[in-house]
Amino acid sequence: MTRAHAPSRRGLTLVELLLASAVTAMVAMAIASMMTSVSSVAQGDRENRSSLLRAHAVRESLRAYVEPSLAPVQLSADASSVALWLEDDVSPGFANLLELRLIRFDSAGQRILAERVAFPEVWHAVLKQNSNSVITSAMNPIAMIEAFRSMGMTREVVLASGIDAVRWSVSDEANLRNSARLRVEFDLIAADPGDATTTTMLAAFGLADHRSPSR
Repeated sequence: MTRAHAPSRRGLTLVELLLASAVTAMVAMAIASMMTSVSSVAQGDRENRSSLLRAHAVRESLRAYVEPSLAPVQLSADASSVALWLEDDVSPGFANLLELRLIRFDSAGQRILAERVAFPEVWHAVLKQNSNSVITSAMNPIAMIEAFRSMGMTREVVLASGIDAVRWSVSDEANLRNSARLRVEFDLIAADPGDATTTTMLAAFGLADHRSPSR
């Protein structure tokens, strides 16, 4: 009678186990590296999209004030703020104080603001009329608005926040009031509080109804 023998089952040797472990580790490292690269690219894409969306919001907020304006009347010494002649309702052809808007950079608050002079309601109409000066090219409207601000006689609207720096320029540097185009560069602060980097963005605006003040 012939006895059937079961096939022998040889276990893995130590060398084979080591080789298998090494191959597994290499595959795991390759997968981890690939996933890290994919994650970094995805994070970069998210940050870029976030910056573009924020820049678009800043541009649209500025556009609402800049493009309807009739003319720029002054740039600040550091070009971070611009005074605009927004409307011509009081003395046709002349820029009056209440018709100005100061688009200014608040470095302490890292914001861009739109500021206007607002006389107290208790003032008599004659006093308001006399204080609503015609702004000539020889005057300093930014300093005038700052003076009223110090007396609590201005109103502000926040146009953008998370801004590190602002730089305005005009199409006619020789005669600013003749400028029908304005350009602004602004540095966006990273949304991540732990990220100290900034992103520089650019916006340009045209004044469709441009006209220089008569004085």
